[in-house]
Amino acid sequence: MTSLVIESAANPRLKRLKKLMTSSRARRDEGVFLAEGAHLGLAMREAGLKPLAIYVRQGDLSHEVANLVKAFNAPTWIMKASAFESVSGLEKGSEIIFEVKREVAIKPTAPVDAVYLDGLQDAGNAGTILRSALASGIRFVAASTSTVDLFSPKVLRSAMGAHFGMKIFENVKATELKPLFAAKILAAEAKGGTSIYENGNWAKGATVLILGNEGNGVSDAALAVSEQKLYIPITRDVESLNVSAAAAVLFFEQMRLRNTYGRL
Repeated sequence: MTSLVIESAANPRLKRLKKLMTSSRARRDEGVFLAEGAHLGLAMREAGLKPLAIYVRQGDLSHEVANLVKAFNAPTWIMKASAFESVSGLEKGSEIIFEVKREVAIKPTAPVDAVYLDGLQDAGNAGTILRSALASGIRFVAASTSTVDLFSPKVLRSAMGAHFGMKIFENVKATELKPLFAAKILAAEAKGGTSIYENGNWAKGATVLILGNEGNGVSDAALAVSEQKLYIPITRDVESLNVSAAAAVLFFEQMRLRNTYGRL
């Protein structure tokens, strides 16, 4: 393990880290992202992955963080507290940031379950959906060009490590879903279509579940390629569910149907 110290605000590496934390273009151009917090390090280790570099706050480290630094044995930079805070996306309590290679997802060789994020803008929603998807057994996700950067710090925090167990495809057009996943395309709509509780046929075989923009729903382009529209019955007291809440209902109803009746 190589340990170096970053103290000056003029340090080129510090400037680079700030860009990686705030700029989706910088992350794409370099093919890396920053994962902050010990919980993401633990998820990375559990997935058998290793960071390119580690950045720790100068001072006494918690036992958990010290163990992660030792276990990964990656190049490590010790950052003066003020320098670390200038990069950190958290208000307090953070001690460690991991620089991680952005893996290029490879097209699956057989039909798979997937979720398609069609214009989602809220990072918290996107991260929560990834976490729920993985928890229900969905390991593939695709995102449209208008969807929030799935490797932004807030999405990573909300996903709680789900990124390290999923294959993520970005800038995917709706017309590319069928060739990519070889699965039935289903669009989640607030109203209309088939109730997810009407019968279990919609969960038969591999599926791609399309989730639309928080305000406008599923785009016309995505609706055009969908083979079936699904909705979640709710009371008249509310107009619709938050997209991340609706996603969890869909994912786990699909999981329940398959656990009860097999893959149908």
